[in-house]
Amino acid sequence: MKACWAGYLCLGVFVWACGGEERDVAEPTTAPASTPEAANEGPGEELTPPIPPESMVQQMLGQRVLDHPEVQPYLHTEIAEHLPLTVHAVPELAEGTAALQAGGQSVRVVDAAADARFRFTAREDLEGPRVAVRFEIPAEGVVGRVVLELRDFEWSAVEADVAER
Repeated sequence: MKACWAGYLCLGVFVWACGGEERDVAEPTTAPASTPEAANEGPGEELTPPIPPESMVQQMLGQRVLDHPEVQPYLHTEIAEHLPLTVHAVPELAEGTAALQAGGQSVRVVDAAADARFRFTAREDLEGPRVAVRFEIPAEGVVGRVVLELRDFEWSAVEADVAER
């Protein structure tokens, strides 16, 4: 057969058209191309995922606050008039609010704090990979603070203080 460059796959065995040399497909004949991730990996080192954009971090923080079991009862998402939840956020949390969910629906971001049922009022960077997010729910007379910690590339709530005024 003249087509020596051609190969074909037959029942998991790679067969070269000229000479009929068989090679197991699982065993490549050349080394795989080096990837940028592989270059960062040394003996015993794990790959680290890329740093997410700030908007994604803000979304994760905000969603953890809205989903917190001590915050949920004050949202009253079981009442149809409260959906979609109207949210206002300070600039250091504003980028991520458009993608938040509450009561199974996307929240509605409002420009004026007075028009919001839920307000993110502050984001404080704490020691280590920890952040505190302050909020208020004026209609309920509630203020609160949720402390979140970055563990294994995921934000988790580690502390919450919720108080009725």
